[in-house]
Amino acid sequence: MSIPITDLYALKLRALWQAFATDGFAFWMSCAYLVFEYIRPQAIWSIFDIYPYWGRTLIFLALLGWLFDPKCRFIWNKITTGIFVFLILIILSSFNAYWPAESWKYFMDYFNWVVVYFVFDPDHHHSSALFLFCS
Repeated sequence: MSIPITDLYALKLRALWQAFATDGFAFWMSCAYLVFEYIRPQAIWSIFDIYPYWGRTLIFLALLGWLFDPKCRFIWNKITTGIFVFLILIILSSFNAYWPAESWKYFMDYFNWVVVYFVFDPDHHHSSALFLFCS
């Protein structure tokens, strides 16, 4: 099903929902991660505050969704090379740090964005998915 991009630009709720529903589980979990990370509903409504690991859980589910989605494929380019080189540098520097426990405590701050990059990579998605991500 193709949704006209003009309907998305007009912010028609039906078109936005149809476009969101056609994307995969990894996209949904990444959007939920971004909501919980930046809007922080757990700070607004106490019902969400009973579980402190929303971000980690949602990013893990996004990674699993990306790995098991047959439409998602790994595309090697200069950006992914830089991301992986930087990831390897972070891992090596964490092993050789003065306080490795302190370094590993903040490892997920970078790794979350690695997962978000691969889920939202423009080579994998059409323009409506990128518009949904931005809106």
